Amino acid sequence: MQRFDVFFKKAFSRYRESFLALLSAIIPEGIGSKVVRELPVEIVKGALRVDKIFKTDKDVTILVDFEISFTLDAYFEILTHASAHIHSTKAYKSLLEEKQSKIMYLPLLIAIKTNKKHMQSLYQRKVVVEDKEGTYKLLGTPFYSIYLLVLTEINLAEYMLKLTNLCEDEKECKELSRKIQQPEFWSSKLTREDPKLKKVLNTLLEMFGELIILLNPSAHYVFRVWHFASEERKNVSKDILNSMLILFSKEVKELSASQILTKKEKKELLEAMGIKEAIDAVGIEKVIETVGIERVIEGIGKALNLSKEDKKVLLKIIEKRKNENAKK
Repeated sequence: MQRFDVFFKKAFSRYRESFLALLSAIIPEGIGSKVVRELPVEIVKGALRVDKIFKTDKDVTILVDFEISFTLDAYFEILTHASAHIHSTKAYKSLLEEKQSKIMYLPLLIAIKTNKKHMQSLYQRKVVVEDKEGTYKLLGTPFYSIYLLVLTEINLAEYMLKLTNLCEDEKECKELSRKIQQPEFWSSKLTREDPKLKKVLNTLLEMFGELIILLNPSAHYVFRVWHFASEERKNVSKDILNSMLILFSKEVKELSASQILTKKEKKELLEAMGIKEAIDAVGIEKVIETVGIERVIEGIGKALNLSKEDKKVLLKIIEKRKNENAKK
C-alpha cells in the first residue's frame, strides 16, 4: 500500500491544480479552482495522518486519503481525522459565528477498488449513497460529508478529456476515453502518424503528468505511456519513470532486460534503478552491455567501499574473463 501513497503524494504535489480541476468536475460541491496552501497532515504525531490536506481559494479544506482498497477502517480513519482537524483548528466556530449550515471541509477517500463485504455493511446501515458512477457520498456528521472516489468505477479519462477541451461531442469523448486507457493506443503507428491524436496525448501529459497513470494502473500501460512521453514529452517522462520505479519495481526490472527496449531506454531504467539493483535484476553482463564496464565497477566499488587500487584489480579480472568468454 505504501508505494501507492508515495506515488499519489508526489503526483498530486506536482499537478495539484489539474487534480483540483478533476475533483471539481466529479464532485458536486463548490470546492474552488486553486490550491492556496497545504496544511500539516498530522494532528497527533505518529497517530493520526492522511495523505494530503490543502485549502482552496473557496476556503474549503480538503483532506485526502489514498487507499488501494476502500474498507470500513479507511472510513473510520478519515472520519476521525476530519473531526480531530476541525476540533484542533476550531473550524466549528463558523457554525456559531457565521451561522453557516455546514463546515467548509471535504474529507475525500480515493481508492482503486472497494472491499465488497465492507461496502455491503455500509449500505445495510444506510451510511453510503452512490452520487454518480464511481462517486459515493458517505454519512459523516450533520456538518460535513465524506466522498469516496473509486478509480476503477469512474471514467477518469472522459473527465480529463473534457477538461482539456480535446473532444467535440459526447460520442467522441467516449470513444477517445476508451482508447487512451489501452496500452497499445500509446504505441500504435496510427496514433503516432495522426496529428490530432498526438495532440490529445501530449496535452493530457502536459496537464496531468503522471496522474495519467490512474487511468490504468498497470505496469504494461505505464510502460507504454512512458515510451510515448520519452519521445514527445521529455519533461514528463522522467516523472513517469520515477512512478514506475515506485509502483512496479519488479515489473520494471523485467522490462529492463526485455528485447523490446532500445539501448537508450535500458540505460535510463538501469541508471534510475541503480547499479546494484540492476545487476540483481538482469545480471552483470547485461548491465555492462548497457551502461559500460566503468560504470559497473564504480557501482560495485561504492557498494563494497573499494579503494581505487581494488577497482583497478576488479576491472582487470572482469576484462580478462570477458576476453576468455569471447574466445570460447
